[in-house]
Amino acid sequence: SLDGQGYTISNLNINLPSTQYVGLFGVITAGTTLKNMKFADCTISGAANTGTLYGRCIGISGVSTPFDIDNIDVEKCTVTSSSYYAGGIAGAHASAAVGTLSNCNVVSCAVSSTSSTNVGGIAGYLAHSQATNVTVRDCLVDDCHIWSSSSHVGGIAGYLAHSQAQGYAIRNTVRDCVIES
Repeated sequence: SLDGQGYTISNLNINLPSTQYVGLFGVITAGTTLKNMKFADCTISGAANTGTLYGRCIGISGVSTPFDIDNIDVEKCTVTSSSYYAGGIAGAHASAAVGTLSNCNVVSCAVSSTSSTNVGGIAGYLAHSQATNVTVRDCLVDDCHIWSSSSHVGGIAGYLAHSQAQGYAIRNTVRDCVIES
């Protein structure tokens, strides 16, 4: 659990274009709580599963506590994946990950994949693989450039849900963005 108490992480530079699971946290798991954090002027570069806050969220067998991501602001940051699953907050959620991203804002950012799919303003892949249940609620993506060299690109998520997974997007706003592939 981490409560950033509203502090800002500025100029974070992670340059690992050949490494999977890249972000402030590479992988988070069931039961993780991250809240009240701000990122400004950051540059994050990784391979599959790349995001500003975390690369991937996974479930843990026998742990039923959901993850909780709340009140995260990402502003003027660049997130680039040399592979797939890139997001302004998170790369992907998989393997029985259950939880919520709420009150998150991604503003004036660039999120991209230079060689593959699944790119989103909040998450590249919101819910991937069995028993994954992720909700994005009351989030904003504003003035961003979101693109992929291939497909599956979206303001909130590049891919919402797949293979017995459930993804929900509730009361979110996407405005003044360029979304392309």
